[in-house]
Amino acid sequence: MDPTAKEILEKDLLELMKLDHLPDEEKKKLYEQALETIQNRLLLRLAGKLGEEKKEEFFKVIDEQDADKLNQYLLKQGIDYQSVYAEEVLLYKLEMAEKAKMVK
Repeated sequence: MDPTAKEILEKDLLELMKLDHLPDEEKKKLYEQALETIQNRLLLRLAGKLGEEKKEEFFKVIDEQDADKLNQYLLKQGIDYQSVYAEEVLLYKLEMAEKAKMVK
């Protein structure tokens, strides 16, 4: 039986990739790379949901590094940040789990 999206979201990335045996330093690097990739994909996806005139405003809000303000801005634009973030995490985890299968 295939896992549900909720189960995948709750499962550790390295466990999904069957790399949870790695030394802590390597795990840390992989987590940092994963976070950076997810954040970049998320920013691109969110910016893509906004019209050209709103993108500059969006990036100014991001530069303020205030998560609550960003969430409020996106909600005013009709974008549910948490849902988009969860989708990106899910897609990334599925992609990495598939790549890990191909390597083995």
